[in-house]
Amino acid sequence: MLHSMTNQAEGSLHHLQRAIELNPHNRILARSDVDFRQMADDPRFTELLYPEAM
Repeated sequence: MLHSMTNQAEGSLHHLQRAIELNPHNRILARSDVDFRQMADDPRFTELLYPEAM
């Protein structure tokens, strides 16, 4: 989350993807986590959190 909060999108996406791989429930948790608010407009972030919509 620190990457997200400091505008380091690449690092944030990498760590989020890994967290989801380790535990798919993390995808659900990240959807409502306000710490990711700055990344909401990034299509890569949306793809990670809502793959069923793609």
